[in-house]
Amino acid sequence: MLLVTAGVSNAWIPNTFLYTVIGLACGLVLGFLGLALSRWETTPQGLHYTPNRWLILLITLVVTARILYGFWRAWHSFQTTPAGESWLADSGAAGSMGAGAAVLGYYVVYWAGLRRKVRRHRSGHDLRPA
Repeated sequence: MLLVTAGVSNAWIPNTFLYTVIGLACGLVLGFLGLALSRWETTPQGLHYTPNRWLILLITLVVTARILYGFWRAWHSFQTTPAGESWLADSGAAGSMGAGAAVLGYYVVYWAGLRRKVRRHRSGHDLRPA
């Protein structure tokens, strides 16, 4: 759905689809990195995990910075774009979609990896301490 929205938005905002695909790919890589850096603990009570706080902080700061920059750039382009030109195309919305896609990619991979790990734990295939 994200890629369809980016494809449709690409008609009004240049490079939206490209930035979204790049952001999604980066997010997928970050998701695998997040799974590798998470701390996994198998106990008699169940499987416990602790995500890597530095990676989560980095992702949060990138998204926050991109949102703030997006607001500033949109406001600036709204005020300075000549009449007859699209301020939306100059607002940086494509980059914001890319940042959002990175977060989505990260959480899709992390969720899938977490789900796989929990299923393996419940079936008894992953009973070794992490």
